[in-house]
Amino acid sequence: ACTQSVPAEFEGRYLYFDVHESFAYDIEPRPIRIVVEYHDAGCDAFELQYDSLDPAGSVRGGAFKPGGRVQTEGTGEWRSTQFDVFDARFADRCNGADFRLWVIGSGELAVSAGRVEKAPND
Repeated sequence: ACTQSVPAEFEGRYLYFDVHESFAYDIEPRPIRIVVEYHDAGCDAFELQYDSLDPAGSVRGGAFKPGGRVQTEGTGEWRSTQFDVFDARFADRCNGADFRLWVIGSGELAVSAGRVEKAPND
């Protein structure tokens, strides 16, 4: 089971993720790991964009800060990748979500899981 991006009328295709408020909402800076399980076929690459505390991080006061890019290899296998961020805000400012995956190039992105983990404060 998975979710997949679809062709859009306008430029840009995204998969949005909302972190439940009981887990993290408008949080103080701390290490956060976002794990994505994706099908390595379809699109050329994808990029994490997340709601950050950095007002200069992107448009809308950091609501779409880039958090890393994955270049797909077209193997047709299910793979896992992780993004480590240190200034997540998660206040639903990514068009009502907390982070999104931007589909880059031609083709579509299929994702079977998106998981957010709090790293311990050391």
